This record gives sequence, C-alpha cells and structure tokens, in this order.
Amino acid sequence: MSVSVYHFSPTGSTKQIALAFGRALDQNASFVDLAAPGIHGGSRPIPDPDENETSLALFAVPVFAGRVPAPAIEAIERLDGKGVVAASAVVYGNRDFDDALIELNDVLTRQGFAIIASGAFVARHSMLPSVAAKRPDASDLEDVSKFARLVAEKAAAKDALSTPDVPGNRPYKEASGAAWVPTVSDDCILCGICAAQCPVEAIPRSAPNTTEAGCFQCMRCVAVCPKDARSLPAPVAAMISEKLGPVAGVRKPNQMWV
Repeated sequence: MSVSVYHFSPTGSTKQIALAFGRALDQNASFVDLAAPGIHGGSRPIPDPDENETSLALFAVPVFAGRVPAPAIEAIERLDGKGVVAASAVVYGNRDFDDALIELNDVLTRQGFAIIASGAFVARHSMLPSVAAKRPDASDLEDVSKFARLVAEKAAAKDALSTPDVPGNRPYKEASGAAWVPTVSDDCILCGICAAQCPVEAIPRSAPNTTEAGCFQCMRCVAVCPKDARSLPAPVAAMISEKLGPVAGVRKPNQMWV
C-alpha cells in the first residue's frame, strides 16, 4: 500500500502520530509538512496525491479551541483530492476535540478526498505541557498502529468505503479570537530560529524578539527557542491552567471511527 501523510504539527505531537500511522503501513510513506514556513503564504508548493500511485492519504491536524487551525485549512484547500481514499485524524490536549474532526472531514470532502476513517488522539497540551504530559506514549502509538491496520483493511475491501459518522456540530463552534502573542524575555539572543520556523511568518527575521499580526498561538516559537526566551503571557497561562485543571490528571482515551 502506497501511503501519503499530510500533517500540520507546530510543536511536534501531531507529527509523532502521523509518522506512526504512515510507517505502520508503508516504510516508504511520503510525508508532507503543512506547517512548513511558506506553505501558508503559498510560496512553497504542496504536492497533490497521485491518484495513480497513492492508495491512501492521511491528514493529521491539531485541535485549537475545538477547531482546526485556519492555516491548516488553508493549506488543505490548496490540494486536489482527485478521489483519493483518505483517513483523518485530530490531535487534542486532553480537553475535547469539539467540532474539529467534523470540520476536517468537511474540508477534505470539499477538496475531493474520499474519507473512510477518522480518529481523535490525545497528546500533551501545547500551551500547558503538564496536561497529558508524555503523550503520545507507547500505548497511544499502539492505538495509532491499530487505527492504521483497520484503515488499511477497509481500504483493501473497496466495496464498503463509507464515510464515518463522527462527533461534531454544524455550524461549528465559534473560532477563538485570542489576540495575545507569546512574550519574549531578555534571554532572547536574536538567533532567528523562531522566525525561520514560524508557520505563518509572523516573526520578522530582522527583529525575532517581536511578533506581528498573523500569529495564531501555535506555540512553535516557544517550543524551538534554544534559550526558553519565549513563553505564554502570565495571565494567559493562569487562565489556561484554571480551565484545564479538571482534566489535568485524567487519561482520556483515543477514539476511532472506521
């Protein structure tokens, strides 16, 4: 089975799940980073799946406040699905995935993909890593491998390629309008790593200790800073900590619809 995997993973957890899925089915699976700088602005091409060679495509995205991040949707909307069989996966930080999975499936269907399976997987929270810490772990990745096997079996059957009925609402919940950006401390050495890796190029390369409009709070700049000079604003950290307190110690299960 030839597999193409598309992932949007600013802080790496969604990529872990995407890699596990792809490699469970095809050691030569192709991987496309939808969060790579230049994708959002259209300056970097995104390879369409080849309907003559790709037996299955997987799309894996994180959940931001119950929705799919807008830059991930914009990247997927540049693709022509050409009827390729696809699976979808959302990755969330132990609270809830709300309407993200149904939204992802709607986008993929509009782009011409034939969705046959979907999953919702738990990973450490990108803003508060103490929530779902160390996930995905070995048990989670085994769930991903199981999901991959089930998807492959369904794809091979060819006579029952139904689209799963996944949780979610239409219209989707209102997208978060958060206006904050990560703070930058005096520890910043102006190395520019954050600017080079920002998915939406919201950090000027000439002034990497600043953040411009367009930031969607993906936390990649915080994750890649070698000096830990970027962080959540203290009031935001406190608010998120209070909101996620009830689920901080709960091990939520992964879910699959095949």
